[in-house]
Amino acid sequence: MDIRNGFLSALLLIMTGTLAVADGKDSVVLVRENKAHDFGNAIPAGNYSGIVNVENDLYALVSDKSKRGEIVFVRIKVDRKTGNIISAKHVYTLPTGERNMDNEDIVYCPRSRSFFIACEETNEAKEFSIDKFAYNAKITPTGKTLDFGDLKGKTYPNRGTESLAYDAANNLFWTTTECPLKEDGTMVTAECVSRQPLRLISTDAEGNRRQYAYLMDAPEDGGKMKSIVCGVSAMTVLEDGRLLVLERELHIPDGYLGAFSVMKIYAVDVENEVQIGQGDTLSDASPFVSKQLVCRWRTSLGLLSHSFANYEGMCLGPRLDDGSQVIMLVSDSQNQFAGVLSDWFKSIVLSDERFCNVLSSLCFESVSYRSRAER
Repeated sequence: MDIRNGFLSALLLIMTGTLAVADGKDSVVLVRENKAHDFGNAIPAGNYSGIVNVENDLYALVSDKSKRGEIVFVRIKVDRKTGNIISAKHVYTLPTGERNMDNEDIVYCPRSRSFFIACEETNEAKEFSIDKFAYNAKITPTGKTLDFGDLKGKTYPNRGTESLAYDAANNLFWTTTECPLKEDGTMVTAECVSRQPLRLISTDAEGNRRQYAYLMDAPEDGGKMKSIVCGVSAMTVLEDGRLLVLERELHIPDGYLGAFSVMKIYAVDVENEVQIGQGDTLSDASPFVSKQLVCRWRTSLGLLSHSFANYEGMCLGPRLDDGSQVIMLVSDSQNQFAGVLSDWFKSIVLSDERFCNVLSSLCFESVSYRSRAER
């Protein structure tokens, strides 16, 4: 076979995501971290705490402080080569038929044509059906909730169910609390800095639950702060079933200037991890899952720097032309607090070692071929 044809054929397979590789899961690789974007009046000011892709470039957002329960629909376009966000604009907002119960995250299930929304006030995930995707669509509560076990009275105030993720391939839902359950440990404050043990909880349509112990990193030492908020703010599921967990730190001094945030995304594969029982109390001896750091970034608030962002929403975006996976993120600006904070949208691009190794090998082979041909 002409090596050029072989290279192009293999590259085409990579681009379409159908290249056959060895079984097993390799490390998730950060291909590219793109800059954050503020789209101004194109997106209504909000307290965006969750995001999910619905179809093509249509995404759904929820806010944790809107006056009513509602879903905000936006169109987000990305560059097909880099994954950088080109534009984002609001298209319509639809009421859910219920009041806002501190709605923190949202997932969409194509098989039931319904959304599930995580409500931190009640530590529940409620289902809402939708009849179509249009400005005059109707969203209706179905009365169904996901069974993640009884969390009533077990969470710290405003530190309960913060994230929700959906594994479409296995029809599994995942959640965790922002901070530990009261029985499992203390939550991070400016006066108490520690590593927080959490529970990754999954459930299927029949209510079969699994739990795994997850240990957060200790927050950075940022000096004297008025408050420190540290917890898991979002999760999403990759197509191979691995979880992406977003660890979020907010460091707020008196007067706010000098505030900074630290965001870290970890990949977790529970396939060979040890489960824990619902009645088990977490301790240093708990079988905490392994986690792989995928991406870390920091934002800050200063006189000349207004990049500070509190990322609370994360979901899968599109596959790019080369087969790599875009991850979309949205921040909670506290309704564009004081005219200083922004509703930031950010994307990162991921792949795995097999993909990167094959692509690197093919590119090297192509360069070698051209070199030989030029002699």
